[in-house]
Amino acid sequence: MGTRININTGADFSDSADGYLLPVMDDLAYVNFFGSEAVFDRNLAENGLTPTVIGTPTYSGEFMTADGDNYINTRVPQPTGDYTLISVARTTVDGNIFLLGNYSLSGAAWIYFNGSAAGTDLVRIDFGTTGDNGGSNVIDTLAGPNVGTAGSAFFIAARYTAATRHKELDVPRLGSALSKTAPYTHVVSANRMLIGADVGETGAAGGHAFAAIYTRRLTDDELEQTYQQIQSAMAAVGVTV
Repeated sequence: MGTRININTGADFSDSADGYLLPVMDDLAYVNFFGSEAVFDRNLAENGLTPTVIGTPTYSGEFMTADGDNYINTRVPQPTGDYTLISVARTTVDGNIFLLGNYSLSGAAWIYFNGSAAGTDLVRIDFGTTGDNGGSNVIDTLAGPNVGTAGSAFFIAARYTAATRHKELDVPRLGSALSKTAPYTHVVSANRMLIGADVGETGAAGGHAFAAIYTRRLTDDELEQTYQQIQSAMAAVGVTV
């Protein structure tokens, strides 16, 4: 039996830990800090699925570098109802960096740094979903703010409410809180949620420090509490989010 711990003083904790107490634990399917290469295959959620490491992601300075050849398969199915996806990630290049999700036309939900929609040395933080447009699957994007590729890190949260098709994208460091109603019914596939790649195993190299998947929508207060705890944890190891 491992050790369950609650920390507010840093993300680089014992490799033997097998639990982490977030402010909200209900419906938490996946959570992990990528504090060393030894813990890439760890899921700190209680009774969570054990992830699979694909290829050889690398570690440097509190971040895992992952791409289309080297990434994490969380083995968590795409949520079928409400959900919250959270990523702490660092921009690295002017390209498409998949942070968390299962991007594909067959049915998907994902957050990523979109290098195709911004200018030189810029990427846009986007929340994408696949929708059913009269029997044809289409991509629906909630476009977020543009950020530079010089290595800044961000806490990014994407929330979805199935009953209303309402999408929300929050980037607290930028004071950005955007939302929209998706025009089409969300399409769900059997593809698992990935960190660092899409289902087709593409994606530019990006830095990943933390990720979490909830199978419900966190309230505004719950999301703020979660952000404050993760912000403190990252600040203790010298990372501003």
